[in-house]
Amino acid sequence: MPAYFSLTFELNKSRNAVGAFCKTLIHCGPVFKSGYWGFEDDSRLFIMNHRRTPVFSFELIVPEGNLWVYTEENRAACSVQGKLERMELLKSVAKKMWAGTDLLAIQTGWELSDVSPSAGEIAGGTKPQTEPFCIIPSSSFLFEKDAAFAYEYMERNGVFIEDITKWNNG
Repeated sequence: MPAYFSLTFELNKSRNAVGAFCKTLIHCGPVFKSGYWGFEDDSRLFIMNHRRTPVFSFELIVPEGNLWVYTEENRAACSVQGKLERMELLKSVAKKMWAGTDLLAIQTGWELSDVSPSAGEIAGGTKPQTEPFCIIPSSSFLFEKDAAFAYEYMERNGVFIEDITKWNNG
């Protein structure tokens, strides 16, 4: 299993981008203590600044142990169940961040996932990383709907897309 889960927030660089993003994140629910979010005091927020690109990428890293429960069934096998309330909290934070900021895209993935495509690549037709959810502008929703995904249209012309096959729904 992957060692961590990440939410990737992408926004245009501007004079107040980082401050506005952080201020909104603090008001969206997560409580950070000494630089860490209250997910077992192990979550981290990183700012990725590639000087040659016009965007910032913020990575909220959550240890996978905070999202999964492992139960040993016998000596050779164990079962894995998702902590639904934890993922619901992350989905809520993502939706509030989308509504309260000028984010270009929000994507999720696990440590072993491919690199998330940029918002520009998504606008050009590349599918976003949806492990298990993402939020993109409706204008970038250029692909056909798939029965494995749930779709919810949101404020700021966003589309919340959730892969309902990749997360334990109970």
